[in-house]
Amino acid sequence: MNKCGIILISSIMFCLLAGCSNSDQTSEVALSNQSENVLVTNDMSTKASTIDVKLDISTDISPENTVTVSGKTNLPSGMELMLALKNTSNNYSAQEKTIVLNGSFTSSSFSDNGNGLKKGAYSLEVTSPTANVQPYHVKELIGENGVNLEGNIVISDPTWGSTILTTKEVAINSDVKVTSNESSETSSTYNKITEQELVTDPRAPSTNPNDYNSDGQYVPENGISDNPEDYNFDGDYKPIDEMTQEEIQAELEEMLGRSLGE
Repeated sequence: MNKCGIILISSIMFCLLAGCSNSDQTSEVALSNQSENVLVTNDMSTKASTIDVKLDISTDISPENTVTVSGKTNLPSGMELMLALKNTSNNYSAQEKTIVLNGSFTSSSFSDNGNGLKKGAYSLEVTSPTANVQPYHVKELIGENGVNLEGNIVISDPTWGSTILTTKEVAINSDVKVTSNESSETSSTYNKITEQELVTDPRAPSTNPNDYNSDGQYVPENGISDNPEDYNFDGDYKPIDEMTQEEIQAELEEMLGRSLGE
């Protein structure tokens, strides 16, 4: 073998050795990077920030006895909470979901089918759904199964993890003030009636302005009559001596027509 051949073979062997060395180095670097990534991931998991949960709850009772719940908290925005208002003595129970936004939350008004709540002692319970049903970004902050939640209002369960539970008493000290229903057609129809309307409205129970109080409600000057003849077929007060001939004729025709119709 001549000198050139020896040099060529030596060069090829050197390149092969160098390639193997670089490949080994690359593999070592890749393994090293993977190891570092695993360490970093594990370190982030073990050192995730805990939340010492603070929750300040307020209730507002309206004049109509409806209740609005609000609160201040250090829980993350987007976290869902459940509000439940109960009274076992009158079998009242209602609940609502609310969402934390920038450190606070507010409910809609708790009522009894649109009516005010009855007098009594109510219990307000604030809880959080389990971590697995919270929005993804919330779950990242509170941890898997709520592991990052801490504090005296945090409860732990081996199955559901850590959630929030706190209660507050709400006292409704008086029943709703119910205004007069004014079931009488006369009083509701002629409330705030004017003297001109008394004269021109044939349905007015009296054309005497003295038969109405300052609010325009019908209050006969001489008291309510117990004479059946002073009331028309519908039970409205219509003294016959205050009716015109035309009104009497119309009343008789209506009574006759209804009698025949029956």
